[in-house]
Amino acid sequence: MKIITRYLASEWTKWFVLFFLALYSLLFLQFLTDYSTEFYANSLSICLQEFIYLAFSYLSWLFPVSCFLATIFTISNLGKNRELLAMDASGLSIFYICRPILIMSFLCCVFSWLCKDTKDFPSFFDNSFGWSLEKNVKETQSFHMKIDDKKRTWYFNNYDFHKNEAHGIYLYSYDEKGNDLFRIKAKTGFFSEEGWELKDGYFLGFLTSMGTPFLSKGHIAWESYPTIEQDPLDSDTFSPRFKKEFSTLYLPEIKDDARPFALLRTEPKSLSFGELNLLISDFPSENSSQVHPYRLRRAQLFWNAPACLLAALCALAISINRQQSSIGIIVGVSIIWISGFYMIRTFCDALGEKGILKEWQASGIPFAVILLFSIVQLWRKR
Repeated sequence: MKIITRYLASEWTKWFVLFFLALYSLLFLQFLTDYSTEFYANSLSICLQEFIYLAFSYLSWLFPVSCFLATIFTISNLGKNRELLAMDASGLSIFYICRPILIMSFLCCVFSWLCKDTKDFPSFFDNSFGWSLEKNVKETQSFHMKIDDKKRTWYFNNYDFHKNEAHGIYLYSYDEKGNDLFRIKAKTGFFSEEGWELKDGYFLGFLTSMGTPFLSKGHIAWESYPTIEQDPLDSDTFSPRFKKEFSTLYLPEIKDDARPFALLRTEPKSLSFGELNLLISDFPSENSSQVHPYRLRRAQLFWNAPACLLAALCALAISINRQQSSIGIIVGVSIIWISGFYMIRTFCDALGEKGILKEWQASGIPFAVILLFSIVQLWRKR
């Protein structure tokens, strides 16, 4: 029995490695096509680093596909050589035959889960070998963030996500009635847990019902008198009452994190699992429609891990038969079920991106359908 288990595991591993390398070869050809200009302009070492970064970003997505193909060809090869028939004649149940394949697929699930954050491996190579796999990450250009509950609007010419440093900053603050409280223009700014620190800028304070804001020792202070109510004859709120340049302005009371808004400028598929978590957890409007595609993407990355086991289970349901089936029939049936899976997934993704379905429902329904199909088919063939 142990010999059969080891044999099945070794056969499945052989096919898995073969298809995994084949898929990576296709990925390398795509890299040569898409980055042909950079390939000829840079050294081989730099091109290799860029390919490794691209390869790791696809790593967790290739595991389920490799598991599916490896299972299909392992069982088909056993059937072609009459080995599956011999195992059945020896009294081995289908569940015993499936066990080593499912165990190997489960190990792929674990490794796929470890690879879900595509930034971890590039960071490891950067720290270990002095590479710069993330050097092509660009600053976010020209975006704004609006904090509705705080009545503040920010504009940035560009923002460095990793350094939390912004350039070309404009900050507008309003009261409950929509009147200006103050306006700030700064050349640079730095964000931390202590709030914002702005450099080389200009401050304008307006007359409001709260008083007039002004600068004192590098901080914003408030002059209580006069106010609009106390000076009704001079209630021009459109002209600033206080103007001053500053070299450094500290805003410890303002802790508006620009990173989630900067990440919104990037497509969901280009963000890592950690960046998606940051965007979703720190974005001010929890139910904003802007965040729905990013919630869906995070759920999809999560499902990549169990997808390895589900893909192997589906392949077993398709390929295992007591009567020998040709590889052509098995491949044809596989294409039909794969097409059905992606049709369901595309439909659910569209609903998830609109917020009609919760992200876990939208990403989980296609896999639930595959799981149900696989269990029914294997139970019929037991």
